Amino acid sequence: MIRILILEDQEISRKALKEMILSIGGPGQIVVDEAASFSMAKKLIESDVKYSAFFLDINLDVTNTDDQAGMEIASYIRSY
Repeated sequence: MIRILILEDQEISRKALKEMILSIGGPGQIVVDEAASFSMAKKLIESDVKYSAFFLDINLDVTNTDDQAGMEIASYIRSY
C-alpha cells in the first residue's frame, strides 16, 4: 500500500488532487491523507504513519506572496 500526504490550503485543489491520485490505484492500493495547514501536516508527519510521497503547496498563505511554509515543511520532512 502507498500512503501519500497532500498539504494544500485550498480545499478545492486538495480534493481534486486527492481524486486524481486515488484514480491511479485500485481499491486499497493508495491511501491519501490531507492537511490544510503547516501544523496539521506536522502532526500527521509526527504520527506513526509512514508516507511514500508528499504533495506540498509552497505558498500556503495566499495573502502573502513571500510565504514559504511549504518549503519549511519540506525541510522538516527531511530532518525528521
